[in-house]
Amino acid sequence: MNKFIFTFFLALICSVGFAQITNPDSLKQALKIATTDSARHNACVELYFYYVEVNRDSALLYAEKRLELAKQNNNKLAEAFALTSKSYQYTNMGKFAASYQNLLLALRIAEDPNSKEKNGWRLAQFPIPGKGRLILLSNVHQFLGTLMRSTENPKQEVLQFKEALRIARQVNHIDRQRSANMTLAGAYLRMNQLVMKPKPLESLNHFTIPVAIILLSY
Repeated sequence: MNKFIFTFFLALICSVGFAQITNPDSLKQALKIATTDSARHNACVELYFYYVEVNRDSALLYAEKRLELAKQNNNKLAEAFALTSKSYQYTNMGKFAASYQNLLLALRIAEDPNSKEKNGWRLAQFPIPGKGRLILLSNVHQFLGTLMRSTENPKQEVLQFKEALRIARQVNHIDRQRSANMTLAGAYLRMNQLVMKPKPLESLNHFTIPVAIILLSY
């Protein structure tokens, strides 16, 4: 029953996260008529998120286009963003070594405080101005956790999800916190060692409520 509850809320959150899907034809047209590299990059970001779970080859194609544009403009954070997108697809395709190599490259960039945002370049599905590097760093750890789950390394899985959550809280990024909370709860359930305790009700917010329900029903 507990696993069912977790799966239900994870599916619910995913459906909310992808609710604002745009017609791909309009996105491709936006890419075609874009006059700046930042606009081309951002159109590719939208196309990537359109295809992210429905066509991995197409998602990889647009991640590669983003990476090429980022490198041409010496935009290191946009480069790291593209690398994390590629790693996610590789993990889901079972190409774990390629995923890990892309994440290591992205981590090196995202950990460097000298990596600066460039105006007009999107760095997250749900960006916060001025917080791009840390949001990206949280995302890298999130994807490392996902990779560790896929390669059956539960201790590293938990460590990576905890770090993703810590950074997401630091920048008050609701979506990143929600994702990290849910995957961390799933990791504990799989380990059959759910050691987290529910927070006091007054401290709960909309992204921790699903986890609290799981914990209280365990």
